Amino acid sequence: MAYTYPDKNDRITEDLIRSVSKGDYWKKSEEYVLDLALKEIRELPAPRSMLDLGCGEGRLFQVFAPAVDSIIALEPDSGRCAGAYQSAAALAGHSIMVLNTDSSILMDGQTFDIILSSHVLQHIPPAMCEKMAADMAAHTRPGGLLVLTTTHTDEAGDILTEETMQDGQRQSRRVSPEEFLTLFNREGILPVRLFAENSILELFRSHRFELLLRRRFHYDGAESAAYDQAANEEIYGLSGQGPEGSLPAAKQYTANARDCIYIFRRSE
Repeated sequence: MAYTYPDKNDRITEDLIRSVSKGDYWKKSEEYVLDLALKEIRELPAPRSMLDLGCGEGRLFQVFAPAVDSIIALEPDSGRCAGAYQSAAALAGHSIMVLNTDSSILMDGQTFDIILSSHVLQHIPPAMCEKMAADMAAHTRPGGLLVLTTTHTDEAGDILTEETMQDGQRQSRRVSPEEFLTLFNREGILPVRLFAENSILELFRSHRFELLLRRRFHYDGAESAAYDQAANEEIYGLSGQGPEGSLPAAKQYTANARDCIYIFRRSE
């Protein structure tokens, strides 16, 4: 599949981070949830194989390569894939194979212990999202893990937006499902689908994935990952699955989170 990621050089994304993040919070907030994923991965028996679907420029290779024995990384955007080759080369002591393609290259019956999808689903058309979820199910071994990070909204349904830069300022505009489909492969326009949690849970449960843990991150106005941890324990309880556990009588943490990590296990 030929695909060009529309946010060239991550300009819109980086401007968003600069506009909402204080200090190193954005980085520390992501590290907080990735550490949770690493903990689950390290509990799997070795050897551990990982498929990184939509690896971008290989930003997360350095995070996950020490915890697994091999990574196959797929990236259909040729420009971003060039960056992934460089990222893999910088980790020469690890087994990382980068391919400029999508999941259609995978063979029937080829499975992995872990599939990683980091901030991909929100930037692709809904039909492609459904196809990607089915591919993840087909290529995750029974008992294996899916580590998914994507956008989040507290609203009951998904929100579709067009993200652009105008006069140095990031602009976000809600669009209809019909208009959303016209935004892809247009440089300088970033289509973003903000997922309601039920949308993600229903999609992946329909493909026999069982939720192990979920955590929101990148909270508006937060300054440390300690806020993330406290807010998530209030929302989900200590298990990370739902509102069980000891919860405060009244919510103290009301900021919106921009992203969420979901860790699923493939049913046996």
